[in-house]
Formats: sequence, C-alpha cells, structure tokens
Amino acid sequence: MARLHESAVRVLIKDVVTGQYEVGEWLPREVDIAETFGISRGVARECIRALEERSLVLVRHGRGAQVLDPRKWDVLDELVASEILAGPTSTGLLSEFLECRRGLEIEAVGLAAMRAGEEDRARLHAAFAQMSNESASEEEYLRADVAFHEALVVASGNRAMAQTLLRMHQALLCARTPLARPQRRREVGLPEHERILLAVCAGDQREAKNAMADHLDTVFAYLNEPLALRD
Repeated sequence: MARLHESAVRVLIKDVVTGQYEVGEWLPREVDIAETFGISRGVARECIRALEERSLVLVRHGRGAQVLDPRKWDVLDELVASEILAGPTSTGLLSEFLECRRGLEIEAVGLAAMRAGEEDRARLHAAFAQMSNESASEEEYLRADVAFHEALVVASGNRAMAQTLLRMHQALLCARTPLARPQRRREVGLPEHERILLAVCAGDQREAKNAMADHLDTVFAYLNEPLALRD
C-alpha cells in the first residue's frame, strides 16, 4: 500500500469507526477526498474501495459510499481492529474477541494435544523459550506470546479454526498492551503458558483444555480490572 494511500485509508477508517460519520451517512466525494489528502482521484477511489473491502461502507454507483452498521464491519481486519481498539469502544471489541477465543481456542488446544507433531511441539517450545527470556522486552514477550498461541492453533490441524484464530491474533496484537501485565509475567503468565505447553506435549486433551480455559479466565479478569489496578 503506497504511503499516501495508506495514510488516507487509515484516517478514513478512523473517522468511520469513531463515529465521525454516522451509520447511513455518505462519505465525502472522491474529488473532495483527493483534495483533502493531496492524492489523485484514482487513489481516492482505491481508498474508498479499501473501506468497502472491510465492509465499512457500501458503494452505491452514482451516489457515493454510505457508512454501514458496525455489526457488518470486518473487525478481524488489522486496520479496523487497531482503530476501534484505540478508541472509546475498545473494551467492547476486546470482550467480543475474548468470547470468540474462548469458544474456539479451548477446542483448538484440545485438538492440538491430540494431533501435534514433532515440528508443532518444537515451535511451541521455541515460542515459550522466547517468552521466558528474562532480557526480553515487553514487545518481544508479547510477540512470542502471539507466536505460542498461533503454534497451538496450527497444531490443531483444523484449517477453518486456525485461519479464524490467526486473523484474530494478528488483530489483537495491537491490543495486547491493554491486556498485558508485565509485573505478573513470572507469577501468572509464564506458569499458565507452561501448563498449556506440558499438557499439549503430553497429549492430555482434558488438561490442555482446562489449562487454556483457566488462562482465558485470567485474561478476562484483566479486562474487567479497574484502571487503577492495571499498572
């Protein structure tokens, strides 16, 4: 995505998801978007198409682009998710993501315990080793955390489940900071992930699912903590 195009798309997405344009409202015309961002009408048209691909707007030929109901938005898209999660309605989307993870990831880890091969287990151990690195920055820890969960869903062998969860994990990466508790990494985060790892590698489906359920309960509890307790 060209820099000017990307910048314009990000601003337009932000304007839509933050309510600058209400549901049913028309976005500015291509010529006005082009003038606002200093881009050509062709690039402006591509920007509108980018919003349409994310189900933020419906393009009506001869009339323009009309903002769609938020229930239709592609919230698994990284750009859409990042703008929502940076705004005042972030908690609602995070809660939806966590509900979806609970529904899919607990089952996925059970399948991983049954199906994980040598390469899958190696990826899990490598990701956990990165998480356990005492010199790792918080960003490095969070990326290793994502890699660990991605390795789990790939090991499930269920492509539909994996593709859904992989998109969600990437969308959530920009929101890991609000859910991160660096001060609890050694006490809570690592032991919970190690429990999942050991259960999957032992082929213990019940323990793997219980361990994932307990871990997601912890994350839900973080989301519901008062702001004063998050630091």
